[in-house]
Amino acid sequence: MAAPLARPALAVVALQVFIASWNAFLWPYLVTSSDAFRPIEVGLQAFTTAEGTDATGLAAAAAFTTLPVLIVFLIAQKQFIEGISVGATKG
Repeated sequence: MAAPLARPALAVVALQVFIASWNAFLWPYLVTSSDAFRPIEVGLQAFTTAEGTDATGLAAAAAFTTLPVLIVFLIAQKQFIEGISVGATKG
């Protein structure tokens, strides 16, 4: 009975948890010592050095980093729209 109404809210919570874990930077940066074990977010820091920033490489890597989040959002987009419209309509 309440499950269809809760589905959009659960989708939003799942997306927020996914984005929060995807954006984790500090903890993996502190505990990993090898580049082979570091996540993408920590790897993006490699494009910024004391000599400067490789802007083109950083932009390309950032685009690839955001692709999984964009794909998850596009898949869950129906749930967001459903959550807005179900909560706004009566009956």
